[in-house]
Amino acid sequence: MLDSVAYRYYNEYNTPEGRECVVKKQRANTIRKLKALETKDRLFDAAFDLLMEHDINDISIKMITTKAAVSIGTFYTYFDSKFDVFYQTYSLADRYFDSKVRLQLTQETCLQRILYFFDQYANYSANISGLKIVRILFNASNKYFNRKHDFGMLPLLQEIIKTGQQRGEFTCEHNAEYIADFLMISARGLVYHWATMDGAYDLQQRMHAYCMLWIRSFLPVLTDAHNSSTPPPGL
Repeated sequence: MLDSVAYRYYNEYNTPEGRECVVKKQRANTIRKLKALETKDRLFDAAFDLLMEHDINDISIKMITTKAAVSIGTFYTYFDSKFDVFYQTYSLADRYFDSKVRLQLTQETCLQRILYFFDQYANYSANISGLKIVRILFNASNKYFNRKHDFGMLPLLQEIIKTGQQRGEFTCEHNAEYIADFLMISARGLVYHWATMDGAYDLQQRMHAYCMLWIRSFLPVLTDAHNSSTPPPGL
């Protein structure tokens, strides 16, 4: 005889009515998640627009909710503070890299793909997020730097590196996760410096030059046919 849990499982998954009920539940959950995502994006857009006109210290949660046309209670359903709204930048960036940059990674070598990846990282920081947002994000209390990555920038970079290791383009002395962390931490350091310099230089150009140096740490040892002045393939 089936116990209550097993009986419910049987009814939900092994009868036409049960399967239809499961499908409806899944569809309802999907709709709720999409609505939640839409609301969070509206709050971020409102906060971003306000930041173009005001200093971060002058922006209140009430200003954000009024512009987004949502209640303060709804705001606290998704965020703990106004700074958390701006940290939503990371979710947007992960979605951008997973949906757009991934499709553009058609370069012949993985070295070239990494260079393109960080070119887009610099572009996103300088031209999409912008100097004001970067200054808000780059602080020691920002827990999102060490967020769990199910998709987006870091997993995409790890995929490129793993493919490069399989092809022999990178050494296997360190795993892909270690190399990806090294490169991302280095790139963030450059973005931070760019922000402290008030965006005084072209971040994409500087990122390209520095990234070439960082990547060389993980290339196979050059043979006698190459000397130190010869750039490795793909660079």
